[in-house]
Amino acid sequence: MGYGCTIRLLSLTVGLLLSCVCVAQERVVVNEDFSTNDRFWFVGDKGYIAVTMKKGSYAIDRRVVSGEDIFIIDNFIDPAKDFSIETTLLMEEAMLSSSAGLVWNYADMNNFDAFVLSGEGSFKVIAVRYGEMFDVSESFITHDAIKKVGKKNTLKVQRKGDSCLFFINEQHVFTSQFPGLSYTAHGVYVLKKTKCNYSSFVVRQTQQINVLEEFQSKKKSLGPNVNSPINDSAPLISPDGSKLFFSREIQGAHNSDIWVATRTKEGEWSKAVSIGAPLNNKVFNSVISCSPDNKSVLLLNTYAADGSYKGCCFSISDFNGSTWSVPRDAVIENLNGYGKWLDASLSVDNSTMLLSIQRPGSLGYNDLYVSFYNDLGRWQEPINLGPSINTIFNEAAPFLAADNKTLYFCSTGYPGYGNQDIFMSRRLDDSWTNWSTPVNLGPTVNSVGFDAFFSIAANDATAYLVSNAQSIGGTDLFSIDLPEALTPQKVCLLTGKVVDNKTNEPLEAQIIYCSLRSDKVKGTVFSDTKTGNFQLILQDIDSYYISAEKKGYYAQADSIAFSEDGKQSLKQQLVIRLDPLVVGKALPIRQLYFEKTKAVFLPTSFPALENLCRLMKQNPKMKIEIVGHTDNVGDPALNQELSVQRAEAVAMYLQQRGINRERMAVHGYGGTKPVADNSKEETRRLNRRVEFTVIEF
Repeated sequence: MGYGCTIRLLSLTVGLLLSCVCVAQERVVVNEDFSTNDRFWFVGDKGYIAVTMKKGSYAIDRRVVSGEDIFIIDNFIDPAKDFSIETTLLMEEAMLSSSAGLVWNYADMNNFDAFVLSGEGSFKVIAVRYGEMFDVSESFITHDAIKKVGKKNTLKVQRKGDSCLFFINEQHVFTSQFPGLSYTAHGVYVLKKTKCNYSSFVVRQTQQINVLEEFQSKKKSLGPNVNSPINDSAPLISPDGSKLFFSREIQGAHNSDIWVATRTKEGEWSKAVSIGAPLNNKVFNSVISCSPDNKSVLLLNTYAADGSYKGCCFSISDFNGSTWSVPRDAVIENLNGYGKWLDASLSVDNSTMLLSIQRPGSLGYNDLYVSFYNDLGRWQEPINLGPSINTIFNEAAPFLAADNKTLYFCSTGYPGYGNQDIFMSRRLDDSWTNWSTPVNLGPTVNSVGFDAFFSIAANDATAYLVSNAQSIGGTDLFSIDLPEALTPQKVCLLTGKVVDNKTNEPLEAQIIYCSLRSDKVKGTVFSDTKTGNFQLILQDIDSYYISAEKKGYYAQADSIAFSEDGKQSLKQQLVIRLDPLVVGKALPIRQLYFEKTKAVFLPTSFPALENLCRLMKQNPKMKIEIVGHTDNVGDPALNQELSVQRAEAVAMYLQQRGINRERMAVHGYGGTKPVADNSKEETRRLNRRVEFTVIEF
């Protein structure tokens, strides 16, 4: 599925307020009768070996006299608890030196444990570590419990404390020390030339599945407009729910292309189309995250200048209204390794990236990490999310919801229903290492087979995922409706437009939104080149300062409050007007507030001051006059003095932020130049203002 690290794994504030079932009982973790292939057992003909599955039989015909093959599935077994694995097999034809049996604790062909029968009617327990085979039972051992070739035998390995017990047809035949359990893959084994079939494969263990109670929704196929007879995978719904990106396997090739479907006015999905070059090339291509305005995507892999594959890691591409740019690298400091799989999810404010990687310090194989974007345009060294999320096994396919708190991910490290399940957890503080106990999304989401790549749009209850259960062919894309307890918290989906305040024509500009409480920049987006429209997501219940930047203009910024109930501000339409910078024209500094009768800024004023500061830095030759005004209430002399002091306070702030004082003149006019009626408070407050006038540009 690609080159190097391009594989993307195909094989409220105090905790979760959920009603969950966590009953400890011995359960059949795997109960495989080979009537269907929901668990993705290998089936095919490699020439030297043919494997088929039909009528409850997993039949293996190995045609060569040397070598070995192992066929496995993934399923969680708690390494700290007792368990049993058993299989029933029939060796139809076998050389005396041939073997068949079961495998557990499988990492690769160089690391596994096995319990096998020979063609001559004996058994052996073996361990392979780093490519070297050890005979745990010293040699093949004959036993009366073993039935000859042509008869069925049931093999079972049972862990009890520090011991491993081995059974043939329910008779205890051998005991060894338990070697430990480090891997989640288990399956069947064949050595040399042999013809055999397996009729069952069963795993039992006492487990607790942390699952939500009374969740009855069913997965719905997205249908032939989206799904195809070959593998469709990695669905990513845009934050506004209007677009669905996914990857489609190229038949006969070990790669896939990005496809996209658009939601119609009727709420259906249009016929999916290939996104084309430069995002699609000759490797495994995938969209990992999408910006709220659908104009920027995070991609798997890096790209050369001609759009060809360059290497592992991630990149970003921008949409200009008609074409996607050649992706640029998303540089992550001290990444130090990728592991077997590589995946990521980007927050809607473009400041936080969650990664699925294996690196020094990982708790197991792939762990989930967080990286933050810094002022130098790079992603900081990843931080492990910690043991509240990560296990000694594999965590992958993270999706960070629009609320920046709710995390969906896949794991083989928790009790579940299949070879890999989808889980949900919520971030409990700003440390990014304190998370609620992961909740299994339940058997309506997680099948016995492969379920992954979960994503959900902002303020929606419909999620999207990939599954091989009841698919058109291979893996398909499905939707499912979630209960409120499993959906992200509400966010504010904000739309707006940027226009020239003089001509009213739409403008392309960078939208910057800040918290009025903390003065922290929450994110940036760009308005559309042709329409001036923009769309962004406000994640936290807060008041925001929203401005726009474009060379040669000054923004008449606005503010908005995201209400406590998360409903009043779900749909807002803002118009941000940009004033052309013209010598001699006075422009008010909006959203600038002082303590009453003082020249002391209220905390909510700092975003407006920073907006003016950025303007001065972007135009290093610009000189301005800062002018203070008051209403006409009170002593005119005191009003005059206050107006000067407030203008001076603005100049001092800019100077402290690195603006040369020689670029600023300060004046105050008290209440002598009103712009509104002073007889009423609702209009009188408009006269209490600070303006600036460009005197050189």
